[in-house]
Amino acid sequence: MRYVLVDDATKEIIREVDGAKEFRNGSPPDLTKKPFTWLPLVVVDPTVDYATEKKEGPVDAVTDTECTRTWTVRGKTSEELASEKDKTANAAIQNMKALILALNDGSFVPGQNLTNAQLKAIIKAHV
Repeated sequence: MRYVLVDDATKEIIREVDGAKEFRNGSPPDLTKKPFTWLPLVVVDPTVDYATEKKEGPVDAVTDTECTRTWTVRGKTSEELASEKDKTANAAIQNMKALILALNDGSFVPGQNLTNAQLKAIIKAHV
């Protein structure tokens, strides 16, 4: 289990540790007479479909008994999806540039001499 060391006055996280590696018995010591407290860290980490969703965070919420670290998931915007398609198409063009140039000179398919924008549009349609 993970623990966080929290300043009692400000509720600010000072340190995060793995209890099994940091403490002999796996549990943190009692710091009753100190201005700090060890609290268990609870992580809320939902599953994400990275093709259509984006993970944001985390946001830490500190109470008197625990610290909760929460990740949130939201759907990708149409701009983000279009940007990813652009990046994928650009990467495909760069990876196959020599082949595309060799096949796009009109000798392989007579009369075909596509511009980069036309090639990119064709590749994006298949991504």
